[in-house]
Amino acid sequence: MHQSIIAFLTALILAPSLIFAYNPRQDITEKPERAAGHYFAYPEDEISTEYGAVPKGYEAFYLSHYGRHGSRYLTADEGYTGIMGVLDKAAANNALTPQGRYLRAQLNTVYAEARGRAGELSPLGRRQHHGIARRMAAAYPGIIADSAEITAASTIVMRCAHSMFAFIEALKEINPSLDIPRESSMRHMEYLNYSSPESTELRSARGPYRKPWKKFRKENAYSKRLMSSIFSDSKYAADSVDALKFAEDLYYLASDMQSVECGVNLAQWLTPEEMYDIWQLYNFKFFARYSSYEPANGAFIANARPIVKDIIDNADRYIASGKHGATLRFGHDINLMPLTALLGIDGCKTNETDPAKLADSFANYRVVPMAANLQMIFFRPTDGDGEILVRLFLNERDASLPLPSVEGKYYRWNELRPYLLSLIEK
Repeated sequence: MHQSIIAFLTALILAPSLIFAYNPRQDITEKPERAAGHYFAYPEDEISTEYGAVPKGYEAFYLSHYGRHGSRYLTADEGYTGIMGVLDKAAANNALTPQGRYLRAQLNTVYAEARGRAGELSPLGRRQHHGIARRMAAAYPGIIADSAEITAASTIVMRCAHSMFAFIEALKEINPSLDIPRESSMRHMEYLNYSSPESTELRSARGPYRKPWKKFRKENAYSKRLMSSIFSDSKYAADSVDALKFAEDLYYLASDMQSVECGVNLAQWLTPEEMYDIWQLYNFKFFARYSSYEPANGAFIANARPIVKDIIDNADRYIASGKHGATLRFGHDINLMPLTALLGIDGCKTNETDPAKLADSFANYRVVPMAANLQMIFFRPTDGDGEILVRLFLNERDASLPLPSVEGKYYRWNELRPYLLSLIEK
C-alpha cells in the first residue's frame, strides 16, 4: 500500500477532528450562557484537568500562543442607543407595555455603565487574561523561569493591547525578573490580523453567505412573542419597528451582559428557544464569513497562513537556540477562528453549508468565546536526547489535529512542522 495512503488511514483512525460532533441543544440547556456564541464569557470551569501534564522524561520549555481579547463592551455605542431609540419613540407614542417600560429602564442602566466605552476591555476581560497567564505559569513553570525570553505583540486595537498588558502583569507578578518587550503596532498587523482583498469581498453584502443567511433568518419566528410583550400597539409595532432587528439587537445586548457585569439581566426577555434560534443564525453568519465555508474556496482560512508561518519561525528559533520562553500574540476571534480551521483542529472545521445543520458540527461558543486562546506547548527531553513533542490546547482544553500522535496527546515536531508548512505552501 502506498505510504501516503497508510499515513492518511492512520490519521483517520487517530484524529477525532474527522468525526467530531457537537450537541448544541444539550450544551446550551446545560449552560444557557453558551447561547451568547462568540460573546460567551471565557469558561474557566471547563478547563481540562490534563492542562499542565508533562510527558515522562520531558520538560516544557516553550509556549506559542494566540489569544483573543477578553470580554468587552459592545463595539459601538449604537448597539445600545439604537434599541433605546426604538423604545423611546414607542414611549412617546404610548405604545409600550409595562414590560416594555421596564426594559427601557434597564437599558438606561446598562448604557450608563457602557457609554463611551464601546469596544473596550471590561474588568472581567482583564481578569480573564490575568487568570489564563497565571494558570499557564503554574502549569509550566519552566517556560517563565529566570532568563526566559518572552515576547508579546497585539493588534492596534486597544482591547487587545489591554489584554496583553493583563497577561504580562500576571507573569511578572509570579517572576518579577522577567523582561517582556511588548508591541501594539502596524508591523504586527500583517500576520496577527491579515485579511486578503478576496476574503474581504466575500464577507461583503455580495458574499455567497448572504442568500442562505437571509432565507434562514426569515424562517425563524423568534420576534413574534417578543414584540407583543414589549409593544402595546401592534399596528404601531408593525409599521415602525423592524421586528427581526429588534430581537437580534436585544440578543446581543443580553449576550454581552455576562461580559460587563452591570447587574442587569436582559436574557429574561428572550425564551431559551428564541436565544437558541438567534444563536444558530449568527453561528452560521460568523462561520460563513471567517471559517471553512465551502463557497469561499478557502479564502477565509488562508488568512491564517501568516500566523502559521510566524509559529514555525519562532518555534525553530527557540529549538535551535536552546532557550526557554514564550511568543504571546493577541488579536481577535476573526483571526483565531480561521487559524483553528486551517490547522484542522477538532470541531473547528466543517464542510457543512446548510445553516439549519451547521450547529451539529460547529459551535462558535466552543471555538472563540471571549478570551479564547490557542496554546502550543513544546517539550524537550530532560537528558537532551530525543525528539521535540508538542501539545495543543484550545481554551485550555486538548485540541486534536489530523495527525498521528504520541499517547493520543502529543505531536512530534518533526511531523507537525511539515504539516504546518504544507498549510502555508498550498
